[in-house]
Amino acid sequence: MKIWKVVLVTLREYHKKRYIYYLFLFCVVPIVIIDIGLMGKPGWVEYVLSGAEAGIGLCTFSLIFLGMLTYSPRLESGEIVLDITKPVTRADYFLGRVSANMLVGVICAGGVVLSSFLLIYRYEVVSELILRVCAAMMLPLFILSFVSLVNLYLPTKATGITAFIVYIVYGSVVDYLTKNGIDPYITIMGRSVSVVSVTVLAMSIALITCGTILFNRKEL
Repeated sequence: MKIWKVVLVTLREYHKKRYIYYLFLFCVVPIVIIDIGLMGKPGWVEYVLSGAEAGIGLCTFSLIFLGMLTYSPRLESGEIVLDITKPVTRADYFLGRVSANMLVGVICAGGVVLSSFLLIYRYEVVSELILRVCAAMMLPLFILSFVSLVNLYLPTKATGITAFIVYIVYGSVVDYLTKNGIDPYITIMGRSVSVVSVTVLAMSIALITCGTILFNRKEL
């Protein structure tokens, strides 16, 4: 499989267009400035932890724009036909582009986590930070999976509008379930895991699988 080659080519493209740097600045810098500005106030550590979650939310919001540019512009211009040449298969291309977008999301999230860690590592809440970030990462994973699928069939703007609607609905549903205690936990390998997180992960994998199958059958 040549997925890794597609990932590298995509990351070079993002580097050339400065997408990664713009996303990093948009997601990390505001959170750091706010956290430092609130330093010393009561409950500051909680502000930082909540800020890390908000940073992941910004990452997701930003990655929607990245996902909008994944397939439809290339399909409309015909460039995608040139992209898919032997030995790169359609499955390699689809999974490579999705993986590159997710890697960018992980880089942005890593910046959020690192900045938060450097601020609160002395307060012995690192494990809480990791747990919150891991839970929050389900959102960008799901959104990127969803955008990657719909971007095969919808124009760029329609993809963005649809993704924003799903983004808002997802956040509302998760908030409702959390506030009303409708998020049971199950034990997997001796650890408690949120059923909502497991469900979102399964849906994300299903969306990527469907996208790969549909892309293999799509006329270019």
